[in-house]
Amino acid sequence: MNQPLPIGSIFSAALKLPLQHTRKLVFLGLPLLGMLMLFDYFMPEILNFDSGTSELILQACIGALTCLSLVIAVVGCHRLFLIKDNKKPLFWSGNEFSYLIWWILMTIYMVLIMLPFVFLLIPLTGFLESSYSGLIEVVIVVLNIPLYYLISRWSLLLPAVATGKRDVNIPWSWRLSKDNAWRLTLLIGLFPFTKEMVFAFVPETESLLFSFADNLLWLVIGVVEVGLLSLSYEFLIKNQQQEPETHNVDVAEPEQA
Repeated sequence: MNQPLPIGSIFSAALKLPLQHTRKLVFLGLPLLGMLMLFDYFMPEILNFDSGTSELILQACIGALTCLSLVIAVVGCHRLFLIKDNKKPLFWSGNEFSYLIWWILMTIYMVLIMLPFVFLLIPLTGFLESSYSGLIEVVIVVLNIPLYYLISRWSLLLPAVATGKRDVNIPWSWRLSKDNAWRLTLLIGLFPFTKEMVFAFVPETESLLFSFADNLLWLVIGVVEVGLLSLSYEFLIKNQQQEPETHNVDVAEPEQA
């Protein structure tokens, strides 16, 4: 049995990370914040393919640059938290492409797994909209709990890729999280779950100030989330039990730069 994750100490350590690395995190986060603001301003909620070609190209470029900025920032945070005396620049380590590929694959797997539940959710939301409209957002957030469970167990792969580990995959991440699945879900899912529950009751607005505050809040939560994931990965790697040799499992350890 793998050693239990120390939830309290990991939470405490992750909350301190933004204060310990403030300058470098601002350096990483400002370009992403700018791209998120542009994304909110230029990207419609529903794409209109009847709009002009130049507008569609602009929206595609903003979407791609926002995604790239997010990957660069997250990989930089993982490396900042996990690698001591890192010699590579935070803005490009060479692992971003692999990180992006795994991120896309995990998203595709998640969509395929959750698709049947979406078809079950449609009639339920229709019933709630007519009878208990205020509960729709809450029900959707609660139904995301299984999603948090899967994401938490799979996401241990991401810090491994960000720090340059090879021969790791989703089954490897699943085995690494064995005996700590719900602890990891609590660590990774608590902040997004709480934020979504609170904002479920906040009326939507197109205010630029609201967009800035929302994106800034998500960045702060995101830094803590990456910290929680990085620290959980580091603990599990250091304390995991060796698998029998017949399993042929390679163990990835945090890179020392």
